[in-house]
Amino acid sequence: MPLFPCFQRILSQQLMKHILTTSLAGCTLAFALNAQSSTLPKGWDTTEGIEIGSSPIVNDDFWPGWAVNNATRIDIPARVLHLYHPNSFPWTTSTKVISQLAVRRDGLFSANTTTAHAKQIRIRMSTTTQPVHAPNMTTFDHNHGSNVTDVLGSQGNPATVVFPPTPAPATGLTAPFNVIFKLDRPFFVRNNTEALAIELRTYSATVAAGEFNVDSVRFPGTNYNGGVFTLIYPTHCISPTTLYTARDRYIGGALTHIWRTRAGAGKLMVGWLGTKFPTGIKIPGTGDTTLNIPQCELWVNTDIFVTATLTAPGPESVAYFNWGPIPNDQALIGAMISHQACRIDPTANAAGLGFTRAADFTIGTGYDPLLVEASSVYSYGDVNTVSQSGINMHPDTEVHPRYFYRRAVIFEVQ
Repeated sequence: MPLFPCFQRILSQQLMKHILTTSLAGCTLAFALNAQSSTLPKGWDTTEGIEIGSSPIVNDDFWPGWAVNNATRIDIPARVLHLYHPNSFPWTTSTKVISQLAVRRDGLFSANTTTAHAKQIRIRMSTTTQPVHAPNMTTFDHNHGSNVTDVLGSQGNPATVVFPPTPAPATGLTAPFNVIFKLDRPFFVRNNTEALAIELRTYSATVAAGEFNVDSVRFPGTNYNGGVFTLIYPTHCISPTTLYTARDRYIGGALTHIWRTRAGAGKLMVGWLGTKFPTGIKIPGTGDTTLNIPQCELWVNTDIFVTATLTAPGPESVAYFNWGPIPNDQALIGAMISHQACRIDPTANAAGLGFTRAADFTIGTGYDPLLVEASSVYSYGDVNTVSQSGINMHPDTEVHPRYFYRRAVIFEVQ
C-alpha cells in the first residue's frame, strides 16, 4: 500500500478522534454549565429543603405569608424579609440581572395536592450591608439598602400571583418551581454586594380551604442565639389585655420591645429595664375583689433605664421601646436584664395603672457567620394565629419585625 494513502487514513482517523474528543469535551462543558445551580440559596435545584446538618434529616418549610393549611393559618397577611449572603448566590457573573423569581411547594409537609389559589403580593429588593447572621430587628427597613426597589406590585397596588394545584412529589424528588413572579422591573445585583434582601408583603388570598407551604432551607444554629427569654410574671394585669412580644437580642443587634396593647392610639406607656425583685410587689388599687381580679405586681426595679412612649394608631395600638444598639462585645454574652412596662390609663382600674408581664432575658451571640448564609425577619397575622383575637397586622403598616430565624425561602432565579 502506498505510504501517502496510509498516512492520509491514519491522519483522518486521528483527526476524527480529535474532533470527537473535542465535541465530547464541549458537550461535557455545556452540560456542566447547564447544570449550574439556579436556586437562591444555591444547590437546592433538585434537593428538598431541610435543616442543614440535622440527623436524622429534618424537613424545613416556611409558612408566614405563604401557608394555606388549616383554619388558623388561612389567608394570614405577613411581611417577610429574607437576607442572602453572597456565598449563597448561584451566579458567577460580575452583575446578575434578576427578571423572575419562582418558588415551589414544600414536598414533605403534606402528601396532599396543594389547593389552587391566588395571593396579593408585593416584592421589594435591595442590596445591603446588613450582616445576614445578625439581621436588624429595629425595623424591616433597617435591613434594606439605599437602592430598595419595588420589583413586583407597589404600595396600594399589589400583584396577583397564581398558586397552581401541585401534587406532592414522589420520594426523592422535588416539586416544580411553578409559583412564578415575573418582575415588573429587573433588579441588578453587583459583584461587590454584601447581602441581597428580598422582601415580600402578602395580603389577601382567594382561598377558603386547602394547603400550601413553601420550600425553604434552615441553616445550622440553635434557637437561643438571640438570647434566652424567661417570663417571671406571666400575668397581664391590664384591661384590655396587653399582648407582649420580645425582640431577639444579640451582640451587634438592637435591644427593643413591642407591646401590642389594643388600647387605642395616644395611651402613655412607661417601660423600664432593671434587676428583678425576689418576689412581686402588689400595687394597691389595681385589683377588684368583687370581679376576682388580682392586684397588679411590680417585678422589675427601675435601676437601669426608664423611658416612655405613646401607643400608635392601628388595631393593635403598638407601644414600641427602642433601648438602642447592643455593643458587639463578647463580654455581654449571657448578661441578664429584666423588663416590664405599665400603661397609664384611668379606665384600667382605680389606680389608673395596668402592668404588663415581666421577663428576664439574656444577651445572645447572633448566628455563626461561617454557617448561616441566609436568614429572615418577619411578622404575620395576629401574634401567632388569627384565632387569638381576629385582628391581623397589615403588611404596609407593620414597621417592626416580630421574629427572626436562620432560614429562608428557596427561590429559583432567572
